[in-house]
Amino acid sequence: MATRDKFGNLRGSAGNMVYRMVGSKNIAQAKPGNFRQTEATQKCSKELGLASTTAKAIRKAMDSIYDSPDGGMNNRLTRAVKQAIAACTYKDILKRDLHNGDLSFLKGFQFNINSPIDKILKINPAVTLENGGQVNVCIPAFHGKRHLVYPKNKGRIYVRLRITLTAFNLKEEYYIHLEQKETDIQSGDNNEINWQFSPLIPEGCFLLVCISLMAFTEELVNGRKNINGKDWSPAAILEAFHFEEGNTDAESAQGLQKDFLHGYMGNILLQEFTEL
Repeated sequence: MATRDKFGNLRGSAGNMVYRMVGSKNIAQAKPGNFRQTEATQKCSKELGLASTTAKAIRKAMDSIYDSPDGGMNNRLTRAVKQAIAACTYKDILKRDLHNGDLSFLKGFQFNINSPIDKILKINPAVTLENGGQVNVCIPAFHGKRHLVYPKNKGRIYVRLRITLTAFNLKEEYYIHLEQKETDIQSGDNNEINWQFSPLIPEGCFLLVCISLMAFTEELVNGRKNINGKDWSPAAILEAFHFEEGNTDAESAQGLQKDFLHGYMGNILLQEFTEL
């Protein structure tokens, strides 16, 4: 019930109107109406939840790779995953996940937009996937001082380049850091690098190929000290591939170190909607 205060201003509700004071003004607003969400709206909401839990699981699995993300990375990765899932046209909404999605939406994703990898290391690595599961990475020749933007620091800085290959199986809720290669960047000429990754890959996986840079200073007592931070921590997804067929049998795959996808609720969300 609306009442008048000593100044004659209405406060409270009357009918479908709500009266309140904003500064010295008496404001009247209509009450929001109740509405029922349509099935389509519910589906879109749940698929956003699916994208969110998928992005969260990927972030946790990759946290040793991207080191220091920017503040908006979580939301940006969720959007990229949502776009990838929504791009699937051969399965209905909430009958699909990232295994059915268009992984090109993840290609080039920057874990820290304050130091995008393509602006920090001004080269264009090439990544290819062969039929048997071999991943080839070519890093063209470059000059350390001309093509690399170093973090701001008074002392001498050393930078290491790392490529990491990771497999994800959302259905069985695990990931595997399959293989990793790295090299120290010279301040002068750096020769072309051609790396081949030939890991065992279980069936039902998609692959992420990530590049990251780590900067160090040299200390007499403690040796190298990592100085990556919010302003300089380049890391990105170079390429993403579907490789659902795998290249090994179930018995051999049992020997691989599979880590649990902590926080992933995607299978529960999909099952809940199926049961409605």
